[in-house]
Amino acid sequence: MEQISEILRRLRMERGFTQTEVASAISVTSQAVSKWENGSGMPDVSQLVPLADFFGVTVDCILGRRDNAAEEEIREYLGKFDDIVCYGRNLAKEQGISVEEAFDILIDEARKMCRKYPGNYRLMAHLSWVLCFAPKEGGYDDSQKAFELYGELVDLGERILAESPDSRLRNDAVWLMCWTYTYLNRYDRIKSLAEQAPPMHGCREALLCEAAEWGTEEHRKYNEEYLHHCMKHIHFALHDWYYRRKCPPEERLALTEMEWKIYHAYHDHGDFDVWRAGDLVENRLYAARAYIAMNDASAADRAVQEGLDLLAAVIPDEAEVYTSTAMTRIGKRVPWCRNPLLIRLRRIAEEFTKDTGMDITDRLEAVLTTA
Repeated sequence: MEQISEILRRLRMERGFTQTEVASAISVTSQAVSKWENGSGMPDVSQLVPLADFFGVTVDCILGRRDNAAEEEIREYLGKFDDIVCYGRNLAKEQGISVEEAFDILIDEARKMCRKYPGNYRLMAHLSWVLCFAPKEGGYDDSQKAFELYGELVDLGERILAESPDSRLRNDAVWLMCWTYTYLNRYDRIKSLAEQAPPMHGCREALLCEAAEWGTEEHRKYNEEYLHHCMKHIHFALHDWYYRRKCPPEERLALTEMEWKIYHAYHDHGDFDVWRAGDLVENRLYAARAYIAMNDASAADRAVQEGLDLLAAVIPDEAEVYTSTAMTRIGKRVPWCRNPLLIRLRRIAEEFTKDTGMDITDRLEAVLTTA
């Protein structure tokens, strides 16, 4: 169990206060606070409540007893958000409001939780993700409102990076800040942040492969995790290349074909889950874009059909299981026809049609309706 001295020091540092600020808030000297933190003195009983109020915790927390009620509230709140984007979209549909208004609600709720538990880095990280998605989902990426939200995100990320002991939260903060700083044209800051991120060869997934005996089931499991980790980054690179349009179509096509072949080499029985299938449908549409840019319409059509055929094979097997575990937002089950994968696929199809003039929405709906 943490000692009171350790708890007081941790609470103060988590919240960014100096010993002088703590002392001033509860009418003691900074020397007294210093003694409490180094274990050479203890606060009086009469000072416990003011300390707890100042730090936004209970007296039990100060005394080293786990604050179960607070932890349960935080866990229940964060447990609603398997997918923030889909939660926001479903909230908009449920309440008959715009997606921007729905995300305004999510931002307000997340800020309130951060104010209630000011030293909780998980809540700060959650607010960061909401701030990240809100401008794009709300359709105001380049507005003053967006830049204000991005500024708030950066402030949260810098604090998490400076103070949080949780490496996963710190890595997420680096990723979010790097993404956000591109909008703020702070490429110098992106570079300094990126240099703090773990290299691919030193990441958790890669190192766990080395921890397992070759050829064992455990080794296979860790290799699968590592492969998925790498493929996720390849897919991000594809998305970045296509939407920034700074890469020749031949190079884009080469990378899409590599991703397609690697997935099929590993999943030799077609055992894709629905989210991975969604990535591969998107992959085929990236390939189709490249073929269109190379004036090969028939190859583009074949690529589209490959993606739809894979989707048609996966959805029937996954639909029942996925629906039962899908996001149960707004207090009720989300039907299969409204699950996040289909929302994503329809959005991808709309973007593809808008970009290329090749309308595939009817073909996609035929697959989804049949399934």
